[in-house]
Amino acid sequence: RASWSFLAFAMVCGLVAGGRAGLLSLVCCELFGQQRASRAYALLMLAFMLSQTLGSLVVGYIYDQSCSYTIGFVLTGTLMVVAFLLLVVLDCRRARCRDSSSRALDPESH
Repeated sequence: RASWSFLAFAMVCGLVAGGRAGLLSLVCCELFGQQRASRAYALLMLAFMLSQTLGSLVVGYIYDQSCSYTIGFVLTGTLMVVAFLLLVVLDCRRARCRDSSSRALDPESH
C-alpha cells in the first residue's frame, strides 16, 4: 500500500513540477512586462536555486537542534505566505500604475 501511494505522489508531483517553468515565465512577463521578463525570470530562478539549496540545510540544522521538523515547516510555510503576499502587492501596484498611465493617455479623462 505504501509503495502505491508513494508512486501516486511522485507522479502527481512530477506532473505539477513540470508546469512550473512555463507558468513562472508567464507570471514574470505579466508582472514585469516583456522587456524585463527575462531578467525577472533569471532572478526568480536564482532565488529558487538558493532556497532549494539553503532551505534543506537550514531545516536539517533546525531538526538537529530541536529533534522536530515543526519549526522548519512553519518557517518555510511562513516564507511562502510572505512571498505570496509580495506577489499580490506587486500585482496590485502594477494594476494601479497601468490604470493611472491609461488615464493620463486618455484625452477624454481631462
